Amino acid sequence: MRLWLAVMLSLLVCTAGCTRYSLEKGEPEIELSETSIDFGSVERGFYRTISIAVYNQGNGTLTVSDYVFQAGTSEAFYFEDPQYEVTPNTFAELTVRYTPTHEGGDAGAIIIRSDDVDEPELIVFLQGLGVIPHCEIIPSL
Repeated sequence: MRLWLAVMLSLLVCTAGCTRYSLEKGEPEIELSETSIDFGSVERGFYRTISIAVYNQGNGTLTVSDYVFQAGTSEAFYFEDPQYEVTPNTFAELTVRYTPTHEGGDAGAIIIRSDDVDEPELIVFLQGLGVIPHCEIIPSL
């Protein structure tokens, strides 16, 4: 009887320990495919679009509470409405567009706020160079 009781107690302790870990709420873990985007040279009047991935490497759903431009970011940057819920081991796409309105450099950043305990706020730096379209006329002979 004592042996049976000891075995059952051991199984109960092991099961309780294993169950405790499997039933705990998972935690999200945010990771970005890029922390900066360089659009390079873009002719004024045109645009270039680049996407980055907002990964959830954790085992709980990642909730992004906000995507905002940092103060002072050029108005030449725009991002499309991103996804705010990212399930474990998947990603959401953040698509950013650069449309220069003048000749010269533009810069800024997007702040991504989430419920990741370790990294509640990440920044994606942005830069691009607006250039004047080049048109060459070759006279016919």
